[in-house]
Amino acid sequence: MTKNLNASPKRCFAQIGFCTTKIAVQKPGGRPFLRPAEIKIFTAPQTQGNTFHSCRRPGGHGGTSPYSPVQPAMKCLLDVNILVAAILDSHTQHRIADKWLDGKALVTCPLSETGFLRVVTHPKIYGVPMPVAREALSDFISRHEPVFVPDDLKALKSSAQTSEQVTDFYLADLASTHHMKLATFDTRISHHAVEVISQLIFSSRTSCLCG
Repeated sequence: MTKNLNASPKRCFAQIGFCTTKIAVQKPGGRPFLRPAEIKIFTAPQTQGNTFHSCRRPGGHGGTSPYSPVQPAMKCLLDVNILVAAILDSHTQHRIADKWLDGKALVTCPLSETGFLRVVTHPKIYGVPMPVAREALSDFISRHEPVFVPDDLKALKSSAQTSEQVTDFYLADLASTHHMKLATFDTRISHHAVEVISQLIFSSRTSCLCG
């Protein structure tokens, strides 16, 4: 069996710095067929603007030994700021978010996903074209396979007391209703269901409640 590594790319997004390719595989006595290759990452020039992280993790969400007792991992609903940091390479907390995701039981909801699209496409923030942002979010979901929960908590059941708390507390209350934690970088959300992700988690080698 021979591989032709010079196959044409399936698609390439210059704006976000990653490329998906296909490899032609020749069977003895048969016709070549195509199969998807691993997503290839390259460092885009700084002039290309924001890049999205698209590295496929070997082995999926990690795991434990089959001979050790396994406890169900606490599910983590991702706040908008975690999604943005994990997907956007240029984000100052990208490395922290990317490392924290490994092995976690992840959850998204309509509010967190649409919040990601709103933030990264805003012309005064990141200004990413909507098709590119949607593709990046789709790629993240395909790779990490988070559980999707609906925004099924009624607004009046949320515990927000001020206008600034409405979105944050809705997400935290939604997580609590589904027996989850809200994973966030925001230290200002005072709620029992919030799990704040910070550099201290890695420097002290402690693990968060979400895994």
